[in-house]
Amino acid sequence: MTYKRRTSIERSNKREKIDYKLESGRHRSAMMWYIRVYGIMMCQHMDAWYVSQKDEWNKLKSTICPSAA
Repeated sequence: MTYKRRTSIERSNKREKIDYKLESGRHRSAMMWYIRVYGIMMCQHMDAWYVSQKDEWNKLKSTICPSAA
C-alpha cells in the first residue's frame, strides 16, 4: 500500500488540523489549546482502535442482538 510519500506524522497532523478542526477553535490560553490537542489525540486513538476491531464488534453485535445486525 502506498501512502503517496507522506509520513505518518503528516497524516496525523492533517487529521488533527482539518478533520478535528484544531485551528478553528478560539483558545484564550495555551492550556486550553493543549487540552483540546489531548482530546483530539484520544479521539484519533479511539478511531484507530475501532477500525482494527470492527469485525469483532460486528460478530458480537450479531451474537447479542441478531435483529440489529
